[in-house]
Amino acid sequence: MDPMMVLGIRQGPRSPNDLLRLQKRCKQLRAYYVGKERKQDAKKVDWAFEQIKKASKLEFPKPKVPAVAAEAGGVTKGPAAEARKRQLEPAEGDVKKRVREARDPNTRREAIREKLAARRQERSAAGAGGERSSENARRQEGIREKLLAKRTIKQVAVRSEDECRKGVAEAFASDWDDDARPGRVCLICPISIERIKTPARGRPCRHLQCFDLEAYLVNKCRCCPVCDLALATP
Repeated sequence: MDPMMVLGIRQGPRSPNDLLRLQKRCKQLRAYYVGKERKQDAKKVDWAFEQIKKASKLEFPKPKVPAVAAEAGGVTKGPAAEARKRQLEPAEGDVKKRVREARDPNTRREAIREKLAARRQERSAAGAGGERSSENARRQEGIREKLLAKRTIKQVAVRSEDECRKGVAEAFASDWDDDARPGRVCLICPISIERIKTPARGRPCRHLQCFDLEAYLVNKCRCCPVCDLALATP
């Protein structure tokens, strides 16, 4: 059995980097065979890689060691470490300057003002977030009320066209006072001040003017907006 035929290559590795790339290829091929439950082919891949490695007499490339090595205690050596240490350690003049600034009352006042300004900004940002949350809550509550009103509208009994005509005829034929005499009917809802979508009126009402049922339910009205007669919510 030819090892290179097993791995599907034409020539062996010529350098340590080629050997490293071949090892990665063998790992991928072995994982593929294991996933397909072809354990015999996976073993052939391992055998072929070992044979090619022995024939090439190559070794894997050594990892690069950094110039500055760390000891067990965590202390580094070398010129780069010394330069880094000098950068991290503050100079004596800087320390004295910081002490003088800390003792200066004007510097302390400025630091206090900066802290207070930062706290005000945090509070204002928190207040803006609370206003947004309350606005979202009001919007969600309005949506819930509209959905509840639409469900209630489906439960309201709808009068047929013949019943409505009969009721209008009886209203004109009955005795009316001068104030309650039927006249021109307005298509604008007295509650929402918009065009009526679902016309409705109370059963005991004697007027022909209607109002929008959805607006009546959303605004949680308890009396007729036309004649102020107490009505029961459906």
